[in-house]
Amino acid sequence: MTEVMLREKLAKFCMNGDIKKVKAIFTILEENINEYSNMEEDFISELDRRQASFLNETAITYTWEETKNAALEKSKAK
Repeated sequence: MTEVMLREKLAKFCMNGDIKKVKAIFTILEENINEYSNMEEDFISELDRRQASFLNETAITYTWEETKNAALEKSKAK
């Protein structure tokens, strides 16, 4: 079974399955679910910070050419 199929089956079960079984699965995975949720919140906060920095023009940005040249220079240095 592929990862996509597994995720779809699990999501379908969580939406339509016996609530006692869904609660049992949640209890087993609760720590991981909460950890993922916190990571997601941190990621969104970081994206918001970067967007604000870009919009108020305090972010340091680079053109594609500058980025490409920096990557090429670093690969030559190795």
